Amino acid sequence: VSVRPVGQKEYGAKVEIKNMNSFRAVERALTYEIQRQIKALDAGELIRQSTRGWDEDRGVTVEQRLKEGSEDYRYFPEPDLPPLVLSDEWIAARGAELPELPHERSARFVAAYGLNANDADVLTVDRADSEYFEQAVAAAQAQGVAARDVANWVTGELFRLTKDTGESLADIHERFRPAYVGELIALLANGTITRTSAKEVFEASFRDGSAPSEVVRTRGLAVIGGGDALAAMAREAIASNPKSVADYKSGKTVAIKFLVGQVMKASKGQANPQAAQTALEDELAKV
Repeated sequence: VSVRPVGQKEYGAKVEIKNMNSFRAVERALTYEIQRQIKALDAGELIRQSTRGWDEDRGVTVEQRLKEGSEDYRYFPEPDLPPLVLSDEWIAARGAELPELPHERSARFVAAYGLNANDADVLTVDRADSEYFEQAVAAAQAQGVAARDVANWVTGELFRLTKDTGESLADIHERFRPAYVGELIALLANGTITRTSAKEVFEASFRDGSAPSEVVRTRGLAVIGGGDALAAMAREAIASNPKSVADYKSGKTVAIKFLVGQVMKASKGQANPQAAQTALEDELAKV
């Protein structure tokens, strides 16, 4: 404990306290010694560097011995430990050998990939997570996918799935390859699948290790962007909703939005909304 008056730059004398056998005793001893030194200084007394023992029964500290300087501590060299001299050059060389630290990697993710600080911090808590992310980014960027989109899927959907299975990204690295993340996002970006289907594809790929494109093919999840199938759905929506058709024909063009919704429902979300509207407009022109 060392107390000094407010405004005084120099530290006061150091007093060490011993013989405390509980956290409560530590608290009481510190409180007492602080108050003792304050009262002594207020009275103009000199605080001397010393060791004091805590008397639990009396609730006071008792002087045991004075310590004027380092020699009073009886320091002596350890014969089996020779002096260790580290040069600035040696320290710099060892520093250069250190791996990239989490806060450094987080800052790099913000600068290089345009991530927000929160996502960067989350992705760099675990080294394996950050390495998985960077491998996913490398594969994704080759397909024109932005690193921020990769971060959104990794910190969102992928972390949700690993939490559900109790796995880490290191555990799933061989099954759900980092490149699959970019492949999935690319399928969504180029209109091959809808956002609703994307989550289904992502989870299926995560669980069985199939490539996203393979999941889309085997499950028939590709967006219906035109052709006879979409035209047939448009005709069915028109036939089943005469009121909406009449509204559209009377000039209430917004009525087609309801019909688009019916086509989307019939396609289980696989139809491209714009393509669905075009197909409806073509079929309505024939009515």
